[in-house]
Amino acid sequence: LQLANQQWEQALATLRHLQDLAPRHPYVLKLLMKLYQQVRDWPQLLTLLPDLKRNNVVSLQEFQALELNTHLQAMSDLEKQNQPAAVNTLFHQMPKNLRTNPEVIYAYARFLLRTKDYKSAEELLRRSIRKEFTPAFIELYSLLPGTAQQLAFTESLLKKQPHSAALFLSLGRQCIAQHLWGNAKNYLEQSIQLDPSPIAYHELGTLYERLNEPLMACERYKKGLELMVPQPDTFV
Repeated sequence: LQLANQQWEQALATLRHLQDLAPRHPYVLKLLMKLYQQVRDWPQLLTLLPDLKRNNVVSLQEFQALELNTHLQAMSDLEKQNQPAAVNTLFHQMPKNLRTNPEVIYAYARFLLRTKDYKSAEELLRRSIRKEFTPAFIELYSLLPGTAQQLAFTESLLKKQPHSAALFLSLGRQCIAQHLWGNAKNYLEQSIQLDPSPIAYHELGTLYERLNEPLMACERYKKGLELMVPQPDTFV
């Protein structure tokens, strides 16, 4: 009743009292789980996870989804609270199945990029890409400050991924960082040929601006915008 009426503090007091009386009671644990989800108290839910698993409060599939979401939300909140050390600690204390989960890797790599921990971001993304090529990871990899070593690694992926628009976009960005204008242009055009995207057109437009070709730049920007704006229906 207290949960239904959103009386969170009262519900928490009731449930903690019940937990003292019956620490392993599945329904008490389930109600605590629901309460922490409602109030977005991810640290408390993290603490509760082992009890939920031990006492089979939810199915294995439900638990895995809950475990993943709770860690992602906790990581996001800690980052918003400007606690980078706590984010790093949380990631490294996660179970191995979560540290290798693509969603967790993506979120943590974005955090490392935002906090300018480029060395850790590069190592994490390179290791993950080697294990399994993922367009989202290669796009994040292209946001690193470009180095010759990173470019060489990305180019080494072409043999196995010759039709990846994301890979050619990454190569274009890295060539721009290395001032390899001709290579950058070719890679970006190849990315657009494989899968036209506003990002690739924007990068190509920026490149043409650097090359002092404003008309070509405007044309690429325009094409990129056209992909973003829904086209009106035509009637015959």
